[in-house]
Amino acid sequence: RGRDARGSLAAELNEIEQRRALGRRRLGARGHHAGRSFFRARSLSASYELVEKLRANQLTADLPVVMITSRIADKHRVHAESLGVARYLGKPYGEDELLGAVSDCLQRVSVV
Repeated sequence: RGRDARGSLAAELNEIEQRRALGRRRLGARGHHAGRSFFRARSLSASYELVEKLRANQLTADLPVVMITSRIADKHRVHAESLGVARYLGKPYGEDELLGAVSDCLQRVSVV
């Protein structure tokens, strides 16, 4: 039983990395540099706190944030937007929806 769980976890992690790699390639094909910036919070409040810290720092104040969460109630979306989240995606989300959100954010940012 434990062996199956480890195998499932390994397969899931492999699938996640493959999806990230595909996403980086697809963003690259759209003309965007696709690095590996990713933060995974254990709670929505931790995500809110991260956004607040980003906005308080002069170096990251204008950094666009795409938040992905299972909390899809309007009150959560409204709060995230009030903190400066550029795009708020609820799970499940489509790959094209995510790539579109990232692409939209990148088009608004000018790299110095």
